[in-house]
Amino acid sequence: AIANELIVKVTGVRLKDNGSGLKGFKRFVIKNLRMYGEMHRYFAAYCSLFTTKITEIEVQYKDRVYGKSAYGSITRTFKVFFDLFSLKFLVSISKKPYSLMPGRLFGSVGVGIFSVGVLISAYLAVIKLFFGLDIGNRPLLIFGVLFLILGVQLVMTGFLGELLMRIYFDVGNRTIYTVKEKVNF
Repeated sequence: AIANELIVKVTGVRLKDNGSGLKGFKRFVIKNLRMYGEMHRYFAAYCSLFTTKITEIEVQYKDRVYGKSAYGSITRTFKVFFDLFSLKFLVSISKKPYSLMPGRLFGSVGVGIFSVGVLISAYLAVIKLFFGLDIGNRPLLIFGVLFLILGVQLVMTGFLGELLMRIYFDVGNRTIYTVKEKVNF
């Protein structure tokens, strides 16, 4: 119950039982899902990326007769939380303005961090040039340089992401849209 509420809060998809193994999907949704690892727990949240209509039908379950449940282990709990974190990231970047544009995501964060580095460096330059104070032993100098380098690296990561997206779509003859239904073709 707690895990289910957490999944609802993170994904925004309100279902009573996200862990149910009985699910039905339309073909175009399943055809476009790229699932890996143990991400099957969040089928409904992934489906919300391709469709706005998700319906839940309650089913009756019978108690387990044989075997032992894997639910409740601490190892499984960590896997669920990691998968949930990954899912939140994937769902959030799949929506505008970041959908299919890693340059925007990493670039905007990188420019922000780089700007902080520029401000710190400018402050230290003013202290050195106008007041003649020593800045070599200040931790702020390390932070300024760190933010400058990190900002540049994030912007470059965005450029690489854009390049990878272009390669992914061009080489694989893939589209950035999903066709639900073809009419008169």
